[in-house]
This record gives sequence, C-alpha cells and structure tokens, in this order.
Amino acid sequence: MQGITSISSVLSAPRVSDTRDAMRTADAKSFSQILAQNTGENVSTPETARDAAEQLVTVALVQPLFERMRASNNAAPPFGPGKGEQAFGGLLDAAMARKLTTKGSWSLVDQVAARLTAKMSSGVVS
Repeated sequence: MQGITSISSVLSAPRVSDTRDAMRTADAKSFSQILAQNTGENVSTPETARDAAEQLVTVALVQPLFERMRASNNAAPPFGPGKGEQAFGGLLDAAMARKLTTKGSWSLVDQVAARLTAKMSSGVVS
C-alpha cells in the first residue's frame, strides 16, 4: 500500500510548468504594483539629479571599463578566471562600479547633476 500512496502523491503534485507559470504571474503582478506606486516624492530634486548622474556615469563609463579589464585577463588556467568568475563577473563589475561612483567625488558626476538640475528647474527635460 505504501507504493500506491507514494505514486498517488507524486501524481497529485503540481507540475513544474504550473509552478513556473504561477511564479511568473506573481512576479508580473508585483512588478506592476511597484510601477503603479505613487511614492509622493518630488522627482525634480537635486538628490534625484545626483543619483541619476551617478547611475549614468556608472553604466556608461565605469562598468564598461571594468568589463574590458576582466575580458583582457588571459592568465593560464590555474590563475585565470574560473567558471564562477566568468558567470558572475558582470554582477561584480556592476556592484564595484556603483560603489566606486557613489562613494567618491567625481567632477563628471557633479557636472552632469548640475546640468540635470538646471534643465529640471527650467522645465525642459530631454
């Protein structure tokens, strides 16, 4: 009888595709809820301009430099990048670039933030 019970429990278990579909639906719902949130924040503050400037410099300048440095590593197998570093190197590059840009004092970030703030105060954002 135990064999029959275990088979019936396996047959009544949810299918993997059903579970994946439920997860996708839940993710889509939570994403749409986040997008629909009204935080009540004023989006035209100098802080948001500074944050946008930091993100721009991070993604457009610093992160590609890190990616190129990582790609140029041609060390022999014991010292070269392993599968883990190859798989997750981009995440590390992004985190390091963001931390470097936000913790330091970058004149480029200051200039971009100043231009964004000037455009936001004049009402022209392109």
